[in-house]
Amino acid sequence: MGASFHFSRWVFALLLILAPLHAWAQEADPFMDMFSNPDMITEEDPEALTVPPKEEFLVSERVSIGGQYYFKAVADWRKAMGDNLVYAGFVQLYLDARPFEAFRFFGKVEAEYPFLLGEDALRVRELYADFSIAPGVYGRVGKQTIAWGVGRYFSPADVLNLTPIDIDDPDAERVGPVALKVHVSGFLSNFYVYVIANDVQSVSEVAFAPKFETVLGSAEIGLAGFYRFGMAPRLIAMATFPLGQVDWYFELVASWGSDRTFADDSGGTYGVDDAVVFQATAGFNYKYVDPLGDFTFNASGQFWFNGDGYEDPSLAILAKNDPRIVSKTILPGDLEHPDRFYTALNVSLVDILGSGISVGSSWFGGLGGSTGRVAPWISYAFNEDFSVTGRVPVSYGAVGAEFSPFGFQYAPTLEAKLFGNSTVSLSMPIVPASSSPTPFVLTLTLVKERF
Repeated sequence: MGASFHFSRWVFALLLILAPLHAWAQEADPFMDMFSNPDMITEEDPEALTVPPKEEFLVSERVSIGGQYYFKAVADWRKAMGDNLVYAGFVQLYLDARPFEAFRFFGKVEAEYPFLLGEDALRVRELYADFSIAPGVYGRVGKQTIAWGVGRYFSPADVLNLTPIDIDDPDAERVGPVALKVHVSGFLSNFYVYVIANDVQSVSEVAFAPKFETVLGSAEIGLAGFYRFGMAPRLIAMATFPLGQVDWYFELVASWGSDRTFADDSGGTYGVDDAVVFQATAGFNYKYVDPLGDFTFNASGQFWFNGDGYEDPSLAILAKNDPRIVSKTILPGDLEHPDRFYTALNVSLVDILGSGISVGSSWFGGLGGSTGRVAPWISYAFNEDFSVTGRVPVSYGAVGAEFSPFGFQYAPTLEAKLFGNSTVSLSMPIVPASSSPTPFVLTLTLVKERF
């Protein structure tokens, strides 16, 4: 069994998402972000470096300082006494300064207490400088989150950031690499070159990634590539466009070989070095606002054909004491997204008849491994500062599978949002085969706030 596949099968997978779809819609579920990272400060357009003449005398004073903080505590009665309470305080600070018209500095650091074992007390999230090289030519150098790829829940085209998308909170902040970016802006087109040098000790470890994007009618098209010695080179195509009231996006990635080490069914491993591996994804976003103001209907969905996955995803379910894990022949990253076919769907109906009642559901699944998670919810907002939500996430699939680490499980949950940002929730994760007498988890998040 190898990671390559027949081209006709890939075409079938891509056509599957293009089949007629009903008008699903999704608004980012405000009740699924309880365990999410803080929202990131998005990458600014380097063209914004130009300061209007009337503001030039204020350039040296353009300094912005801010951040966010919160306190979280989790009491888990499924665990033994003395080990069933964890808490943490988190703070993130940023500095955004433009001392000169053509130069901008941005830094963001964060700390969490109690400090995690083996991690630095103070972590640098971003630290870079923007500068103007020439008219229409801009640069950025330093540790930065890179806006690459158009997929919402899965993005095989995003090969530059160091952490993947959190499907429960796709807008959450991600960790980017140390890089030099050169951006050339032209009429309806942009050209980028990234030089990636994250934690490198040799020139051979430096990666190069060019990208070209342009506008064709109402569509935005992007072509990109990635090369690093010793890694599978990639060619990438991306597109976004509206079709009626629905916004669509596509990504197609072709790599020569795979960077993964695969587990076989005999306790060994194998690699893919001399075959083209395809990945393709397509998705949509839709929003409908009732003209009478009686409701808002939103949906988003995505399909991902992952040619870098297993034909049999169960081969990626390895015990912690598996010799291939102990010897680090197979690394954790080799076991991420083991399936070849993924789906995501999120729908919600908000403020029905102006009553403050909203309903919705999400579904994430790996079709090859028959594993997934469905999470229906209903909420009532008393006002902007107080709302109550009930939801029942249900995980299905084999024990240890991607979306069902404990096998079949359902977790009735009641959550209240207080003062707009603080939350308290009580959940009962129930595993039918488990004998836990008190499957209760209480989570408290206080003053999750920006300043």
